[in-house]
Amino acid sequence: ASAIAVHPRTREDRYDVPADWNIIKEVKDSLSIPVIGNGDIWSCYDAKRMIDETNCDAIMIGRAVRGNPWLIKQCIDYLDEGIEPEKITIDEKIAMIKKHAELLSDLKSEKIAMHKMRTHAAYYLKNTYRSSEIKPKLFKITEKEELYDLLEEFKEMIAF
Repeated sequence: ASAIAVHPRTREDRYDVPADWNIIKEVKDSLSIPVIGNGDIWSCYDAKRMIDETNCDAIMIGRAVRGNPWLIKQCIDYLDEGIEPEKITIDEKIAMIKKHAELLSDLKSEKIAMHKMRTHAAYYLKNTYRSSEIKPKLFKITEKEELYDLLEEFKEMIAF
């Protein structure tokens, strides 16, 4: 192998236990090939901490990018330049949901694309003020126009 990715959690662990980054460190300390660390990286600060604690050569991000594709650039900016991440605005999130819906619609029928977008949109809006109020409607959409109308309704709901 020319490199190895290590995710220090078993299938049986599921996500019920934190990833044990010490395992990544042990693998890194015992190999001469690059080691890629994975597990519980939710922010650029987690990425930095993993590299510092394990001495891994790179990181791999999984679940944390669902609904947060900005995380990858935030990690690169922070690790390479020390640039602190900026808060993602609701307008940016909504624009990304629409872009995601458009790209998915190019690949799948509208019915299948919107079925998938229910979950994706919920991830984008997770922990957003009043998002729990539109989730029941979100999980019933079947057409792109419904999604876009619901997003506009949401913007109006949270406008101050």
